[in-house]
Amino acid sequence: MIRISNKKSLFSLSVLFLIIGFCSLRKITPLMYAAQLLFLLCCANRISTKGMKICFNSYVKMSALFAVFAMLSLIWSSSVQDGVKALKPLLQLTVISILLNDYLDNGYKIEDVWKAFRVSSVILVVFLFLMTPASVWKAAMQVSTNASSAADRIGPSIGFQANWMGLICAFSIILWIYYLTEEKANKKISMIMIFILAVFVIFTKSRKAFIVLVCGPMIYWLLYKPRKKSILIIVPMLLLVVFGAIWAVFNIPFLYKMVGFRLIGLFGIFDSSIVADASVTTRADMVQIGLELFRKHPIIGVGFGNFSYHYFYNYSGWAETYAHNNYVEILADTGIIGFVLHYAVLFSMIIDLMRNWNKYVSYDRKITAFLVTFIGIRLIMDYGMVDYDDEFIQILTVNCYCALQWMKKNCIERSRECSQICKKGSYYG
Repeated sequence: MIRISNKKSLFSLSVLFLIIGFCSLRKITPLMYAAQLLFLLCCANRISTKGMKICFNSYVKMSALFAVFAMLSLIWSSSVQDGVKALKPLLQLTVISILLNDYLDNGYKIEDVWKAFRVSSVILVVFLFLMTPASVWKAAMQVSTNASSAADRIGPSIGFQANWMGLICAFSIILWIYYLTEEKANKKISMIMIFILAVFVIFTKSRKAFIVLVCGPMIYWLLYKPRKKSILIIVPMLLLVVFGAIWAVFNIPFLYKMVGFRLIGLFGIFDSSIVADASVTTRADMVQIGLELFRKHPIIGVGFGNFSYHYFYNYSGWAETYAHNNYVEILADTGIIGFVLHYAVLFSMIIDLMRNWNKYVSYDRKITAFLVTFIGIRLIMDYGMVDYDDEFIQILTVNCYCALQWMKKNCIERSRECSQICKKGSYYG
């Protein structure tokens, strides 16, 4: 079982500060860069004192190859400037992820990272309360006149775009639910944080975050409960909660003002009688343009970070902006080569978890359920967000990968021990 270590090192503190800097206090720029510097100094010290050799597992190989291919794509990019601008955060995150991947070599460190995300969410809550004026909270409670507008939503006051603020809160809720099932002694703290973060999701008015808020906990609870009888009870309850939440946001005036008004625009994609808002139709157009760019440049794409250039200058887009769809962004920018390099590890993880489900749940059902939930939700939500350069998603993904490798290693060792015991038993028998 994965447990939290009582021993705290400077390196683990640097990881904590790194996550807080990226995911809570990013508006305090000096602090964010100081946290990155401390992390890199700790990595340098670890290398110099222990002679650390980078572990070249599949995550490191694919991340490094994708970064290298992205740099090479500048050769055929229409806008080198846009490519360089997009490369900076990618290379930064690639280096941090590779170093973090090498550090996370046991269950104690892995659990400490999840604990760091929970601590970061607490700081996020406090910081948001302190930095967001009462007028913003009041404005966010009013119905928006434009469902595609970013106005009257919380997040910008602490340096986060409203949608990403909502997604961080929604994914953090899944982390707290995992903690709730893992450490029941602190049940009240977990419940309070889940409630506060859920309220924040509503105030961000993010459609993507609301979907994660509803689907994430439901998937985790379905996978977490081991008994068929429990599932027969839980499935109807969860469905009741989901449909109840959907009914509430469309029928309770306060919730309709906050979330329902924006959600209803999504249905315009499927029902022509409902008018889809400009945000939905624009993103649908972006997907079509991105796929057209991919069809024209299927192997190597138009160049990393260059979708925005082609969208604005060649297709008369409303702005020089990203595709709002990670699959389309990667396909258009780097073609099938970049797409395979970027998604190979994620898809291999979910396939491995499904194929060896019984083996992993027998080792640790809770962490297995969490891994499937996070990776599955991320792969689904990549249709509506671009996250290759998002620190929260990428660091959490690294930790999930290391947790899976740690579980796999322990399952193999336990299998060997069982085989040896069986051989001894047959010998003495």
